[in-house]
Amino acid sequence: MWFSLLFAACGPSSGTDSAPFFGSDEVSEPHHPDAAYTADEAAQLLVDGVQYGYPMPGPLVNLWKEFLGNGDETCPGGGYIGGGLSTTQVDGCVADSGYWYNGVGGSGMGWTDEDWDGDQDTFFLNMKTDGAMADPEGNVFSFGGDMKIEVTGTPMEGGPFEGYMLGSYAYAGSDVPWIREGVSTASYIDGTVDKTGAWTLNVDGGFSVAGVAVSMVNFGIHGVCGDAPTGTIGVRDASGYWYDLTYDETTCDSCGTVTFDHRESLGHACANVTPAFVESMSTFAADLSIGGPG
Repeated sequence: MWFSLLFAACGPSSGTDSAPFFGSDEVSEPHHPDAAYTADEAAQLLVDGVQYGYPMPGPLVNLWKEFLGNGDETCPGGGYIGGGLSTTQVDGCVADSGYWYNGVGGSGMGWTDEDWDGDQDTFFLNMKTDGAMADPEGNVFSFGGDMKIEVTGTPMEGGPFEGYMLGSYAYAGSDVPWIREGVSTASYIDGTVDKTGAWTLNVDGGFSVAGVAVSMVNFGIHGVCGDAPTGTIGVRDASGYWYDLTYDETTCDSCGTVTFDHRESLGHACANVTPAFVESMSTFAADLSIGGPG
């Protein structure tokens, strides 16, 4: 009896309520909004979305070392000279220089002899951090994440590389636009870089700078289309919907098909996003000091 009453209370009413219930085969159709932008407008959103450049570890590692270079043996103490940070005070500490430190982490950059044969054969660039630091003017450098790039080759020739950038970072006092505006990133990359400074880049993942999110799938530059990008790159609008541009690898002209909300084709458009990646990759090549003394 109690089971019958319970089922009657929880079961569908005999009125006009047509909502699906447990055991029903009825499926509600998802709501698909109309696109707010045309293909050309979405392409411009993409160009604007990457205007601050592509986040790479080098500038963050250099900024990290610059901050720690203003510390002392009392604050932050420990291995700060070697790029390490480990503060135990709840509210952090202030060095004699006026710099404030709070958090943990470490970084590194340089060539090593990985196989112990007497020749440098691996370049590493890494940084794993959590916390914040501030300059004497009160500009906070916030950090939290893990990033690493490894090049297999030599300082004279370069070679293939692979790596990842994960986390969120910001420092208003930076000269690097994407650090100054604040970045969150989750990107996986690989490619090559040689002694002439030439490079190739492949990216899967995405990043967000100044509140604008960009995604990449099988995205590449300096591959089969030379300076023109390949693969797919997308931007998210203010309402949270994605506009993806898949480049045409038969024309190699920075143009392709724009898709809205992963389902609706908006047509053909062009977006030359290559310049946003060139500066970041050129800086990376310079960090390797390829062609210089080994």
